[in-house]
Amino acid sequence: MKKGINDSTELPEVNIKSSLGAFLKKQAQKIKEHQFTCPFCREALHGISAFGRHLKKHCT
Repeated sequence: MKKGINDSTELPEVNIKSSLGAFLKKQAQKIKEHQFTCPFCREALHGISAFGRHLKKHCT
């Protein structure tokens, strides 16, 4: 059990894990659909995919 930020009550570990899982699923879906709100993330992921295409063409 972990303590909450603003109170002294303890948060159940299940809620923390489920909220993290929901966040990761949401972000993964955004990546699949190419819907990025952060320009840095957009540029980083486009760069990663371009590098992957380069390696695929170059190394195969």
